[in-house]
Amino acid sequence: MRSGLLALTLLLLLPGCASRMAANDDAVCRSGGADRGTEAYSGCRSQLAEEREQVSTQYLQNQQMYEPTPAVNSPYHPTADAVTVVELHL
Repeated sequence: MRSGLLALTLLLLLPGCASRMAANDDAVCRSGGADRGTEAYSGCRSQLAEEREQVSTQYLQNQQMYEPTPAVNSPYHPTADAVTVVELHL
């Protein structure tokens, strides 16, 4: 559920975010000495996109790991160390 909500949120924010990421990636690559249209620039942009994909994948895997498993159709079975409360009427 959370990952679906996250994906929907990202899709809604993507148009504005994509242009900011592209501008940031351009600045990073150019500050490293790569000029637009060169192989170095293309490689730099590809590397940034790959790193971003790896971070995104790792984030989603972490979210799934900590997401609770729904307890649908699981009857309650008390464990051996469960405490039973008994009312005594005197």
